[in-house]
Amino acid sequence: MKTGTKNRACVGKKRNKDRAAAEAQIEREVTRGTSRDRLIIYRCDHCGHWHVGHVGKRLARKQASESARGRRR
Repeated sequence: MKTGTKNRACVGKKRNKDRAAAEAQIEREVTRGTSRDRLIIYRCDHCGHWHVGHVGKRLARKQASESARGRRR
């Protein structure tokens, strides 16, 4: 965990105590209509908790491309 840094990276995000809690958060988001493949779980370097984030545009394009290649086989 980083110390001495401002926690701007964590502002507005739910701090989950463990990965299981973050997975439960994803389930709640999915029931509200968020696409599961657009969400990721990660451990924060700033606060040490687990956050749920959205897949960045670059990674989303890569995943879509790999998925399309897999369907062509």
